[in-house]
Amino acid sequence: SWIVHGLIGFLLSPGPEAQVLRNHFVWQIVPMLNPDGVVCGNYRCGLCGVDLNRQWRHPSEALHSTVYNLKRVIARSKRRSALCMYIDLHGHSRKHGIFSYACGQFGKEDYRRFTVRMFPKLLGMLTPEFEPNNCRWHVGKGKRGTGRVVVAKDVGLTETYTIEASFFGAAVPKEGAASASAGGQA
Repeated sequence: SWIVHGLIGFLLSPGPEAQVLRNHFVWQIVPMLNPDGVVCGNYRCGLCGVDLNRQWRHPSEALHSTVYNLKRVIARSKRRSALCMYIDLHGHSRKHGIFSYACGQFGKEDYRRFTVRMFPKLLGMLTPEFEPNNCRWHVGKGKRGTGRVVVAKDVGLTETYTIEASFFGAAVPKEGAASASAGGQA
């Protein structure tokens, strides 16, 4: 993934922002959960022929070993330290641009409604290609077995995101549009 490549390059760079992030957070990056499937031309399935991002709720150690083991690492990290965020990077085959999905169905008086929206809001302010208006906060039908939802509901981490980047690239906003969209709804 070019996004994972860019993230790793940024985190390893000498820039002050990267240095702050390295000094204050432990980054656990898994560049790909289905290398066996990718070798055979799949982008979501492993060799067992199932979409690995739908196996998080009850992964089989034998059939979905990468998901099974990563889920254990995440749960252990949450128990042992202050795990603050889970980000799953995906390519999207239908929507354009870069946007996020999160589990943010909280009441207006619940502080989590605002904390879960902070990261996408910052991305929208800092990244012209990020489309805050395309972000979604609910758990759609059939998403209960995805990494984002399982980490939110079963592990108990509020700030869980799927960052989607279109296979077709991003539309570059017109002059002044980035600052206008950054002020959108939170």
